[in-house]
Parts: sequence; structure tokens; C-alpha cells
Amino acid sequence: AIYKRDRKGALLDAKGNIIADDDPDKLDAIQRAQLAGSQAQVKSYGDMASAAKGFFGENSKGYKTMQAAEKAYRAVEMAMAIESMTRKLFGITSVTTATVAGEATKAAAVASGTATQVAADAVKGTSAAAVGVATQAQGDPYSAWARMAAMAAVMAGLGYAVFGGSGSSASVSEQRQASQGTGSVLGDSSAKSNSIARSIELSAANSSIELSHTAAMTASLKSIDSQISSFASLLVQTTDVTAPDVGTLNSNNGTATKSIQVGTFAAIGSVFGPIGTAIGALVGLMAKNIPIIGSIATSIFGGKQSVADSGITMSPTQLADIIASGAKIKSYAEIKTSGGWFSSDKYSTSTSDVSDEANRQITAVIVSMADGVKAAATLIGVSGDEFTEKLNSFVVDIGDVSLKDLSGDDLQDALEAVFSKLGDQMAQYTIGGLEQFQQVGEGYLETLTRIATDYANLDSVLESIGGTFGATGLASVEARERLIELAGGIDELASDASDFAENYLTKAEQLAPVQKYVTEQLAAMGLQSLDTRDKFKEYVLGLVNSGALTTEAGAQQYAALMALEAAFAKTHAATVDLTKSEQEIADERTDLQDQLDELTMTQVQLADKARAAIDGSNLALYDQVQAAQQAADILDLQSQLYDVTGDKAAAAALLERQHVAALAGMAPALAEATKALWDAQAAATASKTALDDMSKAYAAVSTVINAQKSVLNDAYTAASDALETGIDAATDSVSKLTSLS
Repeated sequence: AIYKRDRKGALLDAKGNIIADDDPDKLDAIQRAQLAGSQAQVKSYGDMASAAKGFFGENSKGYKTMQAAEKAYRAVEMAMAIESMTRKLFGITSVTTATVAGEATKAAAVASGTATQVAADAVKGTSAAAVGVATQAQGDPYSAWARMAAMAAVMAGLGYAVFGGSGSSASVSEQRQASQGTGSVLGDSSAKSNSIARSIELSAANSSIELSHTAAMTASLKSIDSQISSFASLLVQTTDVTAPDVGTLNSNNGTATKSIQVGTFAAIGSVFGPIGTAIGALVGLMAKNIPIIGSIATSIFGGKQSVADSGITMSPTQLADIIASGAKIKSYAEIKTSGGWFSSDKYSTSTSDVSDEANRQITAVIVSMADGVKAAATLIGVSGDEFTEKLNSFVVDIGDVSLKDLSGDDLQDALEAVFSKLGDQMAQYTIGGLEQFQQVGEGYLETLTRIATDYANLDSVLESIGGTFGATGLASVEARERLIELAGGIDELASDASDFAENYLTKAEQLAPVQKYVTEQLAAMGLQSLDTRDKFKEYVLGLVNSGALTTEAGAQQYAALMALEAAFAKTHAATVDLTKSEQEIADERTDLQDQLDELTMTQVQLADKARAAIDGSNLALYDQVQAAQQAADILDLQSQLYDVTGDKAAAAALLERQHVAALAGMAPALAEATKALWDAQAAATASKTALDDMSKAYAAVSTVINAQKSVLNDAYTAASDALETGIDAATDSVSKLTSLS
């Protein structure tokens, strides 16, 4: 039937007849219209929430809030669709107009008002959520399922879980990832340690210091960074530790993923009577066969499984055992089975062995960490059996390292933070007493590296001018740091020492500490026999060409020799190569003979010698060249003579003859262009001469005018003085006559 309204608002059928208020068809139409309106309204709210996400960054708080709201409205939309389906299946039409209107109002309130109230009062929200869901179970059993699902979905979307959920927005993996690698940075317990990267920067910062002793520590620290990167790549390539599949995990463990059970829903629905049982069975059937409905159902009644967290784990192990037998790590996955509304979530952990290569790499990371700490300790004078024993007794405990959903730089950063914290713990356990020097924002490994670098570089700077600090060990650290601070930093201290050496020390005094350093470094590498540049060169090139650089030991030795080569060259003179070829010897003799001839022969003899060196086929041309050169030389001498005597006419005539002789051997076009150039030069010269003459005449006239001007000024001054004297005399006479009258 088609319905419309008259001017007074009364509902009319297709024929224009007024329909009574208690007409079942009217009630059903109103009911369906209001339900459709509510569904459209909820859908529009969901669409608006979806559109609003675009105003925020994808991982921002605003984006996540709008995303949660969208999910809530979509859930309400789905629940209302299920309610509509249920009504159609069971012919639910005998509900009063007031009830229908009330249900529509509730749906609208769920979609619009509830969110605002819950957000305004988070403490009351969780309780209100539970009460709200329970309230929706009241009334007719036909729509109870939909109402409860809608209310629970909205509450969950707003961050309030009902019956066995938690209101925390951060997942298990996010919470672990936020906390791992923290707790060892001074002044900020929530900051992740970055001690490895910052220690590398510190130890390499003063590479310009010539007599550096920090190479071993720097090499160990860089090795840690490189090995962590390799380990991260290996994990991604050989495991699914960052994104394990729950079905695969259950299959590997011999368990089955839980599925939807139709009987479960029928049993739950039986609390509403036979009709509730039938509706429950129908919901169960739809949940089992329609994924989106199954997702809603499992969120209500539980059974949904997901991976809450995954990563690597390792039992606490002493460093000595790791050095002897290697580290033993496992991958883990924490599986969450949701309890729905009516029970708590359940968690189980699945672990798997990793490859031998992964264990080897993680072992290398830990051992390099220990080597770095040991190298730093050696620099500040801490070593010996007691130190080694304490270092080996350190317990490596990284716990569960969450890597779920991490990739690329995020995965690398997570591992670096964990092992930086491990380095902080190892350094503090092994070498205590540096807490007073730890700066805010530093991890303890970074503090140790900074102190050790300062210690070693101060020794190097003082060695370069033949001195020592005068105190060693941990007890000297405070005094060393004070000196460095007073000097303006280690770089400034090194610069001042370099200036001092250059200005006040002899070359021998400057080279003595460098020679000592080179000798000590070569001895440490077992290469004392390298005592000339040739031997040093041959050994380095032999190392390169032997393929040894592909091994770790070969690469380390090559790097150490390259770091030493400049100091070695400075202290070992170059070898002169006295071997010469026969041609070089002959050329050398010819050059010496030419020098002797220049000193002992006359010009005629030198000319004869030069002609004798010309091949016979070229002698005629050589003679022409010499004749032309002699003529040019004679003309040049004549020109110079005329300039000296002042005979300008003769000089001009000579120049003209030179030009004619030169033009005779040229091609016509070239000769014409050359003559035009000479004419322009002559005109310019004449013009310049005229200007010079005018300038001289003007100067003469100016001199005469200035002299005449001076005479006139003198005459004017004399006349003025005489006139003034006459005026004074007349004035005096007048004054006297006036006094007599």
C-alpha cells in the first residue's frame, strides 16, 4: 500500500481514505518507516565519522577517535539490520506505536548522546556501559540480541569494554614496545636508551687526534651496531616473528582455532524462552557462515583468537656461558582468546627455536658489547683478572622483546634500544663509580664511553708534547674532566697543544712521541719488522691482494694500519730511487754539456753548434730562419737608436720598412687586415700625442693665468688698504671740526 498525508497530517491510503490509528497496516508502516529512518540516521553518523578521519593524521589521536566512532556506528547499523531481519522472519508486527517510537529514540540516543556522556565522565563510563547493555536485554526477546549488540558495540568503540574486557586503548604489544629499552637513562625513566649510537659518535668525534688510543673501543661499538642490523634483517627473512599467523601457530602446536558454535547461541537464547532459543540458533547459524556477523558474535560470546604480541625472548644467562656456548634465544607469540562479555580473556604463549645463524648473530652482539665495555675499562686503567671475572659474571637478561608489527627502521630502533639498555646495565655492573659524572639524558654506557674517550685523548694530547697527566685510574677521572672543562673541551686542548709543539718544540722533539706511538702500535699488532716505508707499503698491498680483507681479522688489521699510515710516514723517511734508465742518463749528460757550452763558447760557436744539430734536409730552411731573425734584430736595434737620439722621422721610416717587409710574406686578405690594425694603432698613438700636447698647453696657460691672478689680487689689496687709510683720516678730521663748533 502507498501512504501519504493530508493537510492536517492524517495518514491516507492509496485511495485517499484516512487510516485509523489502530490499523495494523498503519502501525506496521510507521514501524518500518521509523526503523528505516533510524537506520539512515545511524548510517549518516557513521559516514560523518569516516569523513572526519580525513581531518587528522593517520596515527593521530583524533584519527583513532573518529575511527572508533565509525566502528561503533557501523556496529549499530549492523545490529539494526539484524533486528529488521528478525522481525521479517518471525512476523513481529504487534508492537505498539509508542514502543516503536521508544526503540527508535533509544537507537538515536545510542548513536548521538551516549558517546558525549561517556566521553564527559570516563570513570562512570565503564559502569554505565555494563548497565546499558544489560538494560537492552529487557523488553521483547525478539530485538534484545540486536539492542544488546548495538549498545556493546558503541561502548567498545568509545573505549569501554563490557564483561571481561579492558578499557585500555594500547595493546599488549604496544605497551611492551613502549617500555622496553627504558629505565637506564638518567633523568627520564620513560626514555629509550640510545647509548650504542651516541657512544659511537663520542668515540669517533676526536679522530683528528694523531696519537689516538680509542680505536679498539670504537671498533667494538661499531661492530655492535652492524651486527644488530644484520640480526634484524635475518629475523625478517627467516621468521614471521613480527607478524605471526594465529592459524599457523595453532597448527604447529597441534591445536585448532576456535570456531562459532550454533548450539552455544541457542542455549544462551533459551533464557528468553522457546522463541529466544530459535532466534539464538538463527544468530549462531548466521555468525558461523557470515564473517562480519561472526565477528560481532565472537566479540559478544568470546572464542575469537588473535596474536596479542610476538617477538624474541631469552632466559637470563651469565655472560661467561654465552661466551662459551653461545646465546639461546626463541621466538614467541602470545595468543589471546577473547572471553566476550561474560568471561575474561585467556592468554597462552607459543615459542619456537630460531636458526643457528640467528643465535650466532645475537651472541656476536652480546660479546661485542662486552668487548666494548672491556676496551673502555682498559682505557681508564681498569683491567686484570678481577675485572674479567666480574664482567663474565654479568647476567644477560633481555626478557621478552616485542617486535610485533615492526619493520624497517622501527625494528632496528627497537633492537638498538633493548641492547643499548643491556650495555648500560653491563657497564654499570662492571665499572661502578661513574654515577657522579653521568649527565642528564645519558645511559651509563654512554657515560663510560665519554669518560674513557676523554681519558685516552687527554693522554694522547699530553704525549704529543712529551708530557703525562701525572695520575692514572678511576681516581684521576675527576681531575682530568676538570682540566678538559677549563681548556674549553678536548678539541680546544688538542689545538692548543699542537700550536705549542709547532712554536716551541724542535722537529726531533715533535717526532719523538709519534715514533714511540708508532712503535707501540706495530708491536701490539706483531708487526715490529715494518721499519721502512717500502716494507710498510709491501705489507699493506700484500694484505689487500691476498683476499684477507674478506675476513674479520684481515679487515681489522687493514683498518688499524690505515689509521697508522700517516704517523708512520711522518717518522720514516722516504727511500730515494737511484735506478735510472740509459736514456735518462744520456739526457742528463746532454743537459749538463749544454750548460757548460753556454758558459764557455762564443756566440759564433754557439750558432755553429745549433746549426750542427739540425738535420741536413732542413738546413736550407734553418738558414732562412736565421737570416730573417738577424734582419729583424738589426731593425729593432735601429729603432731603439732612433728613439734614443730623438730622430722621430727616421724611426717612422724604419717602422714603415719593417711593416712592408712583414706584409710581403702574408696572404692578401691577412695583409690587408694587419695593415688596417697598424693604421688604427698609429691613429690612436697620434691622437694620444695630440691630447698630451693639449694637456701641456692647458697647463702652461693655467700657470700664466694663476700668476696674473696673483698680481691682480695684490693690487686690489694695496688699493683697498690705501682707501681705508684715507677714509680713516677724513673721519678723524671731521671729528675734530665737530668738536670746535
